[in-house]
Amino acid sequence: DPESVQLSASSALFAKTILSINSDAAAFVIDAKNFKTSQAGQPALVAFSYVDSQWKEQTGAFSGSASKGSAKNPATFSLENNQALTTARILVEERAEVGIYDFDEHLENVSLDWLQNNVLNERIRTA
Repeated sequence: DPESVQLSASSALFAKTILSINSDAAAFVIDAKNFKTSQAGQPALVAFSYVDSQWKEQTGAFSGSASKGSAKNPATFSLENNQALTTARILVEERAEVGIYDFDEHLENVSLDWLQNNVLNERIRTA
């Protein structure tokens, strides 16, 4: 299904590496289509768990309908801090990423601090 959110091959490899260290690991993908419109308590995250030697999407992983998973959905999840997702939405809508500088930009203009971005940090605090 082209509309569904998929775990990329590189993300799956990265997640499998983490899984080799922690057997409780899960992978998450941001559903960009629903990111701006998802409701509180229903984050626009798609959970994947490693089942039968492959990463499989866990539909309803954030539904909160069960405290423990089922055979179909081995786990359920909730965000500890829903404000983080709200802040992320605000910053995406404002295109705050434009104010993030990388090392190359810092080399061209040393006043652009690529390690500490006080303007962005303040915007995150006040979002």
